[in-house]
Amino acid sequence: MWTGSWPISHTRARQALARKVMCARIFPLRPRTLHLLGRSLLFVVAAWGMPYLWSTSYRPPLWEALPLEETPQGVHARYPTAIHSGWAVPTSYTWRLVYRTPVEETPGSPPILSHGQANQAFSRNGAFDSVGQVERAPSAGPIRAARQSPWTRVVLFRQAFYTLEGESIRVCLLDPKTGRLWDEPFDPPEGMLLVEDSGPGILVLAVDREAPAGRAGLCPSDRIQACNGKPVQKLQDLLDLLKESKEEIAKRGGSRLPLEILRESPSEPQKRLTLFLPLPPSLESDVWGNPP
Repeated sequence: MWTGSWPISHTRARQALARKVMCARIFPLRPRTLHLLGRSLLFVVAAWGMPYLWSTSYRPPLWEALPLEETPQGVHARYPTAIHSGWAVPTSYTWRLVYRTPVEETPGSPPILSHGQANQAFSRNGAFDSVGQVERAPSAGPIRAARQSPWTRVVLFRQAFYTLEGESIRVCLLDPKTGRLWDEPFDPPEGMLLVEDSGPGILVLAVDREAPAGRAGLCPSDRIQACNGKPVQKLQDLLDLLKESKEEIAKRGGSRLPLEILRESPSEPQKRLTLFLPLPPSLESDVWGNPP
């Protein structure tokens, strides 16, 4: 009968086997059961983290937050919405389509009025001829499509914005009262999607992290109460005030525009903050770095 000792490697192997047998007796779980438990644990962790995703730190793409809805008359915005720094689209306007091809000037073509420059000079970006008149614009292809076969599903706009994201996007809208089509850029002011709902101030639906609004610290669900010390209740008034205030502050040599906001979240009490929009370099100095 052999009375020697096991080699060290054999002893460790026997100890490991004994531990596995003991664990199997205490926790008699099969691999499939362990797999299901692991998936359940991942689901619990994901569900626990969802409130964080929907808090003020979650910032969806600007187009994703557009309050579009389908009606018998076509696709409309639920609230007046600022698609660029010069215009808040009324809820009565019908959203016809979006496209990427920029409009270019054609020699000899008449100027076209833009909402963003209606009180200044004529531009190529705005109103086209009324229904029944000749449309003399280089974007006649998209405009003709907007008249003859407008999009009637919100999902088509979502898909188009997703496909064209990062490019120069333009929106065709129809004024039902005059029958005019408007060809406008989709470039939300200061990188934030603003709407005028029934609440106090102007509601921020989405924020671009890389834009001035994102760098200033604005978040979705913030409500802008005042701009440069002046209270606002109408979206178009805020757009006009943003433009005037930036020019005024730039003339004084300033570099920030104050916004008073109202912030509320499920985890924190309502609070009022003052955030500062950084002015673009073109307003702060000239190409040589000298103040204006």
